[in-house]
Amino acid sequence: MASTSGIQKIHKTLTQMQKNLECSICLELLQDPVLTKCEHHFCNFCILALLQSKRRPSAPCPLCKEPITKRSLTTHSTLKSIVTAFQSVVAAIESDTGQKCEYSQGVGRRNNMHTFEQYLWMVLKHY
Repeated sequence: MASTSGIQKIHKTLTQMQKNLECSICLELLQDPVLTKCEHHFCNFCILALLQSKRRPSAPCPLCKEPITKRSLTTHSTLKSIVTAFQSVVAAIESDTGQKCEYSQGVGRRNNMHTFEQYLWMVLKHY
């Protein structure tokens, strides 16, 4: 059985990872992440939808307001791999505990702000 402080460290780390891997537009785990010139990352779909909604060649970055264009976006394959690895960790926790995490792509923080954090704490405190 793991110590409470160890569980708290795991919980804090996984929660921080999840927050860092979220798109600032949709608040879901990044899907097909792209990087702007101002070094912010978003889902490809989300940032392209933003650019199309402005009906101009550029739009302000949602985080810093620097102008971004479709041509200035670059695919971020390393970040995509990190998101996939994070999803694998969540799947391993689910498999090991037999408890399904309510957090999944398509549900995310929009519908239940603390579901993922609560799930991690509930599962990890039993170890």
